[in-house]
Amino acid sequence: MSSFIFHIDTKSLYLGIDNDNEKGHTATVSTNLKQGSTVKPELNLFMSSGSNINLAKEDTAVAECLKNSKAACKVTNLLVFDRIFVNGTQLDTNDKSFAIFLKQEIDESKYQFGRIKAHYPIGLSFETFDYSVSNKEVLRAIQNLLDGFAFIVRAFEIHDNHRIDFIVSVVGQQHIVYSKVFLNYRGDSKDKFTKVFNEQADTYDFEAIAMKKRGIPGIEEINPQSYPIALDYCSRKAKALCREALKDQFPDAEIYCLSDEYPYSLYDFEIRDGAQTLYVILNFTATHLDYFYMSMIQYRFSQTFVNQGFLVLVKEVLSEDPELKTYGFDDIENLKRSIAMVKFEQHD
Repeated sequence: MSSFIFHIDTKSLYLGIDNDNEKGHTATVSTNLKQGSTVKPELNLFMSSGSNINLAKEDTAVAECLKNSKAACKVTNLLVFDRIFVNGTQLDTNDKSFAIFLKQEIDESKYQFGRIKAHYPIGLSFETFDYSVSNKEVLRAIQNLLDGFAFIVRAFEIHDNHRIDFIVSVVGQQHIVYSKVFLNYRGDSKDKFTKVFNEQADTYDFEAIAMKKRGIPGIEEINPQSYPIALDYCSRKAKALCREALKDQFPDAEIYCLSDEYPYSLYDFEIRDGAQTLYVILNFTATHLDYFYMSMIQYRFSQTFVNQGFLVLVKEVLSEDPELKTYGFDDIENLKRSIAMVKFEQHD
């Protein structure tokens, strides 16, 4: 049995994110495989996958795949998956399958002639003798497994035996708005997307003295105006320290820093070690104190995945010898806590 991982385009498949744009910005639900002379190696892997079904016997399925095409196209391959996993956990989809198809543009008069894309529309559904395909029901089952959190699909792991593994990341609470997850940009998003809303403003009273003592490059004076910049510097240093520690602890794992791309994510690092996925929340302090802040939604996430992650606290982050302290998500429940802010509202 063979398998391969196919990383899909950013913004192309997600659920639980509300569109707050005036127009456009819907999921593209496709990824290029062949464009002009550029051909991705996954194209041949898709074509030769044992999860393909016989197109000659599935006219209805092919018609469903082509019904929204705006140009002359043909379906070259249709892969159907009834064994579905999410981050290593098998998913119960109530006998619904997921489908991906390859579509090639065949109008020789068009500039895009010959282009091939892998398509995975959310609304794709059809019945065959062997399968009941509903991509939407599968995505809803994924969200239920993730306790309702909003998520993006980063990649598919495609197997020959009609098995697909969704590699997904949680990016926020249900109904998080599009503009807090994705930046509408051209070029490098890392240069243009920063975290505007900072939940650590209350830490100033604890951190300012330690920051002034140690000093921060490029900041002459630590004050309420420069504090967000100081926090950003400490955050980047803590993240680098944490990343190296995780590489040492999990030398054979894929370590993905979600918060580098999605600043409002509920955790910072995602560790894929074989079939196991672990989530790591990062916190830091310039002091020697054992304390950290978590938003309510972040805390709910940690308790939902209580056996699948831990929090790393980088203490004395500005010193020459910072200390990294680890708390399992199950440990957090037993810590003393205080409430910094209470929301009041009136219900009619």
